[in-house]
Amino acid sequence: MDIHQVRKIYGMLAVVALFMVGGAPMIGRMTSKTVFWYMICGGIAMALLAVFYAWKKYRCPYCGEILRAREPMPDFCPNCGARLK
Repeated sequence: MDIHQVRKIYGMLAVVALFMVGGAPMIGRMTSKTVFWYMICGGIAMALLAVFYAWKKYRCPYCGEILRAREPMPDFCPNCGARLK
């Protein structure tokens, strides 16, 4: 899998988690408290999944060094200098 695809998947997981946790109070007012807590727990689980996915997959394909997700996508690995696709 391409490193750019990994970053996109990580970003999508994080955005879904943000919308689930952020939208839970609004959805909870329209429905029940049970739905509210399901959305909160689901959002937290999604955020943990995003962090675990980034930790496991967002690495240099050559040396295995973890890339920083807060910075823009680098053209070269900061550790080994290999070109990232």
